[in-house]
Amino acid sequence: MRRSIYLVSFILCLITPANAYSQARTSISASGTDSRISIDGILEEDAWDQAEVITGFTQLEPAEGQPSSRRTEVRILFGADDLYIGAVMYDDPLAVENTLGRRDEFNRADWFMVSIDSYFNRRTAYTFAINA
Repeated sequence: MRRSIYLVSFILCLITPANAYSQARTSISASGTDSRISIDGILEEDAWDQAEVITGFTQLEPAEGQPSSRRTEVRILFGADDLYIGAVMYDDPLAVENTLGRRDEFNRADWFMVSIDSYFNRRTAYTFAINA
């Protein structure tokens, strides 16, 4: 099994309901950093080691709400003006679904999504997503 590493740097792109694909956990901790973070797909800066590791994700398909069949580790950092979300996904590269689809379409592929409820109203959120 080969370890795939993705570093996801997000910018504001769209608004969707906060509970569309949410996990059971309601809040997480982000670590502050003054370090320079390279957006290169490799989580090698010391700041990543200081951040809380978020695990225990659930799946949407094929068994909604069940524990994920593959381990995923997510870490969150913030700087004075930046938010960094780093994810390490331990997938079998041959099993990653990478179906092509039209822009802004939720197609059958492996997705990584983050929703940020910046108003903390549990109704609206900024959702950022990437797929293979």
